Amino acid sequence: MLGKYYARQSKSNRLLHCTAKFCARGKVSGSSSYHQREDVVAARGRVFCIFLPGLVFTRKTMGARVTLGVDAMPLFCKPEEKEWASPGKASQSSPNAGVSSFSPGKASSSPSGKKGKKAAAKAEKKAKRKSKKSAAYWECDENDNEEELKEEAAGVGNSLELDSSENPLPDSLLSRLVFNAVARKQEGNSREVENVEGATAGKAGESSAIAKDSRLSELFPGVVFEGETRSAHLTLRTAQGIESRETNFDLLRTCDMEQELLRCGKPLKLIPVSHGQACYHGDGVCCVYFTEPLKLKTIFSGSY
Repeated sequence: MLGKYYARQSKSNRLLHCTAKFCARGKVSGSSSYHQREDVVAARGRVFCIFLPGLVFTRKTMGARVTLGVDAMPLFCKPEEKEWASPGKASQSSPNAGVSSFSPGKASSSPSGKKGKKAAAKAEKKAKRKSKKSAAYWECDENDNEEELKEEAAGVGNSLELDSSENPLPDSLLSRLVFNAVARKQEGNSREVENVEGATAGKAGESSAIAKDSRLSELFPGVVFEGETRSAHLTLRTAQGIESRETNFDLLRTCDMEQELLRCGKPLKLIPVSHGQACYHGDGVCCVYFTEPLKLKTIFSGSY
């Protein structure tokens, strides 16, 4: 199912990367000053350790969350985090709020501002034009192989890139981990959630009880739910007609949803899956929180 719905964007860059600063070859405001910063110049070619605490699935993108180490945090420069709408408005930022159907090519959110609206409109038009192709792709298994699950769209700008000698996403992780929960949750039916929890209560009653009585941040301290670097990620795949940069905004919207849970103190409905817990937040957003974050070695360099 992963390979049928989500597609890779390009074969030109086979390395997954975490964008530290999107520059668009110097066209983005602040790119020049960022490149000239002493810490950025000194960090070029350095190896850093990052952590992957979970996965985020939306109607448009499939991404891995990234938690940066203390030494890598200053290099992360994302104005979108500050410009993003204030927490608690996540439900109002999407025209599809409250809709939980998981249909190919369907966009669910957009960044704030004129540029964000134009980008979202452009992505929506592409999705509509490719609706027939997307339906055909849904039925096709030709591109559904293990190699493609490790590829990501080529980014532009300085990035924390994964060393190609590493194996950041083991085959067992993607093949067994997620869609046991996602397939059940994609319809967003709360009664279905309760039934699934009841079915797994015998095997995971203790973990379910803890999930309902604890806060999200306490259960998964390795995840950055708010503040700077919360949008750090690896784009794994996107839906047909969706640009890889959309993962950034999908993750910001997901963080808004999670912050709302933290403020309201609502009980969590977590489903035990291999290597962690899955949670459906509504509006086509499903998260998997790893029990133990994956530790990866990365090199700071330019990506073109």
